[in-house]
Amino acid sequence: MALYITNTVRIKPGHVQDFFAWTPKVIPIYEKYGVKFHGAFQAVGGEGNVAVYLVSVRDFAAWGDVNQKLQADADFQAAQREGGNHIDGNVIQALTPLPGSGME
Repeated sequence: MALYITNTVRIKPGHVQDFFAWTPKVIPIYEKYGVKFHGAFQAVGGEGNVAVYLVSVRDFAAWGDVNQKLQADADFQAAQREGGNHIDGNVIQALTPLPGSGME
């Protein structure tokens, strides 16, 4: 069963445009390791300076494999250092679909 992951990113005030310019640099790195992007969203209500990413991988084992590969990827490490200038924290959640959700 697919594992869905959300990453809710708090963007530093004044860094929104820089963060949005940085994002396209890191997405292809995740994709080369099998992460499928379903959407990227900017909050327009509620807490400001927030972006949410929805991705999926095949299962928990694949997620563990992706994380190991990312830690060894020099391009990913460089992108993380650059992106860190714009991020004020994030929350990552792993989700499995509920029966009947249409995403099983």
